[in-house]
Amino acid sequence: MLHIFATFRSLISLSFRVPALFASFAFFVCLTATQSTMAQLSLTVTRSDDRNAVCISGDCSLREAINAANTVATNDTINFAQGLTTIILSSQIQIENFGALTINGLGAKVFTIDGNSRNGIIPFGNRIFYINGATVAITDVRLTGGFVAPGLGDIGGGILVNGGTLALDRVHVTGNVALIGGGIYYSGGTNHRIINSTISNNATQGRNTGSGFFLNGGTLYVANTTISDNFQCCNLVASGGGFVGSPTLRNVTVNRNSSRNFGTPIIGNPDMRNTIVLTEGGGILSPCDITAENNLIGDCDPSLLLGPLQDNGGPTPTQALLPNSQAIDAGSNAFAVDPFDNSPLLTDQRGFGRIVDGNMDGIATVDIGAFEFQGVDADGDGIADANDNCPANANPDQLDTDNDGIGNVCDDDDDNDSILDTVDNCPLLKNRTQLDFDFDGIGDACDPTPGSPPGSS
Repeated sequence: MLHIFATFRSLISLSFRVPALFASFAFFVCLTATQSTMAQLSLTVTRSDDRNAVCISGDCSLREAINAANTVATNDTINFAQGLTTIILSSQIQIENFGALTINGLGAKVFTIDGNSRNGIIPFGNRIFYINGATVAITDVRLTGGFVAPGLGDIGGGILVNGGTLALDRVHVTGNVALIGGGIYYSGGTNHRIINSTISNNATQGRNTGSGFFLNGGTLYVANTTISDNFQCCNLVASGGGFVGSPTLRNVTVNRNSSRNFGTPIIGNPDMRNTIVLTEGGGILSPCDITAENNLIGDCDPSLLLGPLQDNGGPTPTQALLPNSQAIDAGSNAFAVDPFDNSPLLTDQRGFGRIVDGNMDGIATVDIGAFEFQGVDADGDGIADANDNCPANANPDQLDTDNDGIGNVCDDDDDNDSILDTVDNCPLLKNRTQLDFDFDGIGDACDPTPGSPPGSS
């Protein structure tokens, strides 16, 4: 009887606990569903100022969007409302390791994130982004105005990467300043990537400090990228105006990076293929030469190889190969790859075809550097102007009867007999006497029935 009563009491107790169990289960399901719906957050920035409140739909600053992404361990995306041109910051924005974050700009030519440190607006400066162990991808934006004053952080004027992974695609990092790593400073991390981007006009104030970027440990893969016009100041002897570290480079242009007393533009042991490194007098290798790795390295005259850093089409500034540049068709097709995953580079930094027969010799070979010369063919006859014997007039057959180097279609004396074609009675066969015994207007030298000379029988 006691056993039956105990069983009955247990059933009653269970009947009271069931609703609570169901409630707990329902809460768990709800929480899980909420977390699921929070995954892959997609936030749109609508404000150009640096408000630090709460990001809501239709009213959100970049700082608020990143703060929202920092609160939940999800993979998030930040986009920008059409029409925004500049985001102006009042201090650095920190990105924490709460899932991967993708920041999609509106195009580096038209959209800027500005650290607002130029001209002493912020006396001690601030960098733009501090990436703290996070996985971050940034595309289609210009990053400028970052500054870290000596003694107040020192490193990473534009971006400081502390571990994690940073990928830049179609990004222009320009006009940033630090003691070390003017544009970007990498402290460890793995699989960092720069592609289709430009790092230019950044500066450092220390010695051997990487004005473009400083790679302090970790792995960095760079392709289809221009590193140009970065500057290192303030030391009597200095190097590393371009970068410091040992990244892997494929089809990169490193040019006009200045160091005091002609120091070398690179410090480190980079793995380079199909890459231009011009040393401006302090050379890694002199004279100007193409190495066994298909790199063009040395004390080269840039005016013979490259145009200025400018808009040559595409999302970011580039330096065009000049028509007679020795970098044209001088690379290795086997190494025209993105070193991040060894996938083929189908386009150059601008988005133009990557492996092109630039010198029109019938063999398509990749160029050295970030820019692929498409060949100048003004008359559209399939022959590059540099090799065309008549570049102003289409002549795909390149016929040159007198072998004077001028194609017949634009040669006013095709037989080179000093008689202009317009009055020559045999323009393709030398006949200075212009004899025409049958007076048919065709010189005897090329007349199949020339007739007989006067007085002959």
